[in-house]
Amino acid sequence: MIPCVKIKAGKDQSIKRFHPWVFSGAVASISELLSEGQLVEIVDHNENRLGWGHFSEGSIAVRIFSFGTEDFNNNIWEKKIQNAYQRRLN
Repeated sequence: MIPCVKIKAGKDQSIKRFHPWVFSGAVASISELLSEGQLVEIVDHNENRLGWGHFSEGSIAVRIFSFGTEDFNNNIWEKKIQNAYQRRLN
């Protein structure tokens, strides 16, 4: 199971505006002891998924790489690369 970082009520607005960082002051709880760079699911105070990121010790607690409610799987990276490639073609 992927560890979860829960965001405090009202502190999820920057994530909903696609800001790529979660600051440590916005974190309500962390599901388990995490190591630097570990994959985490980001949820709001109601347990709604906000995205996926990598945990970081310090003032920037999570660096987000995917916003939204999609499930994490290996295809997520393939989709990101395909989207980037298509944007460069246009």
